[in-house]
Amino acid sequence: MGLTGKFMVNTRPIWCVLDGQTHWPAIEGIFSKKINPRYAELDEQNKWQMLPASERVMPLVPFSASMTSSNHGLPPGSVRDGVRHWLGTDEYGRDVLACLITGAQTSLFVAVLTLLVALLIGGLMGGLAGYLGDDRLKTTTIGLFCVGVAFLTGIFLLFFSRKSQLTGVEWYWGMAIIMGLSGVTYGLLRLFKKFNIGQKQRTIPVDMLIMRLAELFESVPAIILLLLSVTFIQERTLFKVIVLIGFLFWTGTARFLRAELKKVREMDYIRAVRRLGIPEWRIFWKHALPNAIRPVLLMLALSASSAILVESALSFLNLGSNDITEVTWGKMLQTARQNIELWWVWVPPGIMIALFSAALFEWNESKFA
Repeated sequence: MGLTGKFMVNTRPIWCVLDGQTHWPAIEGIFSKKINPRYAELDEQNKWQMLPASERVMPLVPFSASMTSSNHGLPPGSVRDGVRHWLGTDEYGRDVLACLITGAQTSLFVAVLTLLVALLIGGLMGGLAGYLGDDRLKTTTIGLFCVGVAFLTGIFLLFFSRKSQLTGVEWYWGMAIIMGLSGVTYGLLRLFKKFNIGQKQRTIPVDMLIMRLAELFESVPAIILLLLSVTFIQERTLFKVIVLIGFLFWTGTARFLRAELKKVREMDYIRAVRRLGIPEWRIFWKHALPNAIRPVLLMLALSASSAILVESALSFLNLGSNDITEVTWGKMLQTARQNIELWWVWVPPGIMIALFSAALFEWNESKFA
């Protein structure tokens, strides 16, 4: 449903004959950004259904998830204007099956993007904590001081400066700040090293710092942090909500990867390549991380089901994306609260959420078994 939704839910036919020529409007609309003027005319007037039946092949659901009509609350199997609504319509006249299939695409997007965000943040934190531990990252006193000052300066310029509060920080302005501070810090470190200033070695307890940060996140239930964070976002898009979910659910990935790397870094082949004089960063990226990341990827499948449930819960509470053109299973449940008697509106998305989450959980359990 998620991968082939555009071919099952579309107002345009999959195949048709226009002016004696064969066209594939639904497929062309997916793979091409150019709009055929003839298609635009038929879209505006909604005349695709007027073509002879022998000259068109319509999708399973010839509607879009955002298309409203005067056919409010039709039960499953109802036929209006020669077209069957297999799962009926909701209180806005939208086809329930069209919304259900489009919601599957959204759920697939939620799962994949949440996994990427959690893997990026949790993988970085867990990788540093597991491989470096509390005794492998050493730096000079002046280096630690310069990096700390540069970090605090960057935070101030990006988020708390007067200019940022008034106009907002564009991405190119943020990149310029980061690159400028990095260049200044590198130059100062080279200068201090040349004059042998502050070159006393210090050991940074990376594992302890990251684990204390993870415990700080885990001390408050993630759903409470999520609800508080979402209320501060004025324009809530689906992308922002997903990134926020991934940011608050990184601790599990970090802890799992940390445990795997602590085992891998003590294995014989890691000790052998270390004795060859290979740099630590190369050992980490080419030897340690590839052998520790595979179990983590399996564990993330369970996180995907949790992310889908959290996004559905936020949408049900009307705290998800406030873009009316985006359809999710949680939004379908939220709109059905006003008309609970329309059981065909809220039962299908509830079943799909349960099946999708259970399937991911069962696949994850079978892999670990």
